[in-house]
Amino acid sequence: MPSFDTTFEESTSESIAESFTESTPDPQRVQGLPKKELVGKKGFVLSRISFWSIVLKKWKQYFWVQYGHTMLWFQTRGDFYNWLNNPYLTQSQRNRLIKRAINFVDDLHKPNVRGYQVTQRRTKSYGGKGVRQFKLQLWMDYGPTIAAAFGSDDPKEVDACREAIVECMKNSPLEKAQWSATQSHAHQIHSHSDSH
Repeated sequence: MPSFDTTFEESTSESIAESFTESTPDPQRVQGLPKKELVGKKGFVLSRISFWSIVLKKWKQYFWVQYGHTMLWFQTRGDFYNWLNNPYLTQSQRNRLIKRAINFVDDLHKPNVRGYQVTQRRTKSYGGKGVRQFKLQLWMDYGPTIAAAFGSDDPKEVDACREAIVECMKNSPLEKAQWSATQSHAHQIHSHSDSH
């Protein structure tokens, strides 16, 4: 499993940029490129980010990226750099490279949403191997639901992903009230996170 990565891979970025210089891209597409200055922490982690992966409790490795107040998950690291740098992609093609996006500001405008909460990290055994994991819960008016789950046999990987998510929640202007409110429910989290 790839180790946690916090550095921006300049060599990869440069090689991708060089491959895009054969012709002149549409100026409107270039203007629509993601903002590199919003890219924060990133790394690999085992994830359950789709409805069925949560229901079936199936892990799959993804490359995650902290992008402003949003967390993004990509199938591969290459997909992320393609999303970030490729001026020839249409907006639809660029969006399809993102396998899951959670915006910790915009989601608060959805009906009945109170905010997000991360559970404490726990280690569970899968096939004799310990996997350190945590869940991201979406708090609704009627209680919490599981939005996603993350894990790794490398504690640094899962801890880094959790820290990035917490930063997104704490630093989102509209989220601060919800962050404080959901902390009062922290003692209830463990009763909802016993199943893996």
